Amino acid sequence: MTYKQTLKILIAEDDEESLLLLENYFSEFGKCDMVKSGKEAYQAFLKAIEDDFSYDLISLDINMPEMNGHEVLKKIRQKEKKIQDKDSIACKIMMTTASVDADNFIKAMKDNCDAYIGKPVRKNFIKQKLKELNLIS
Repeated sequence: MTYKQTLKILIAEDDEESLLLLENYFSEFGKCDMVKSGKEAYQAFLKAIEDDFSYDLISLDINMPEMNGHEVLKKIRQKEKKIQDKDSIACKIMMTTASVDADNFIKAMKDNCDAYIGKPVRKNFIKQKLKELNLIS
């Protein structure tokens, strides 16, 4: 199956096995950049802005060193508000976590997360979420 566009995807995951698994799943849909901490994720997001390159999707693990996924999500959304005009579309952000609980889910949604996925992540669920986010058809 082919897709109408090649997505630009950032994957932030501190667990090597999960990082490689997510890269394997997402690479079908586009080019993946990978980082292992929340701080690196935010820096990659800022660098993309500087380079006039925006991510279509950012996948954030909630439990990461230096800056957790919630902190990264909040900082990205704050930065987007400062730099984008009203007609701009923010990048889609998907949170992944082994800690599927109401508090994490509510916090993520409050901070404008677009999708929330519990681990273990399944490829067909990723595909379903990408369709729901209108990133693939």
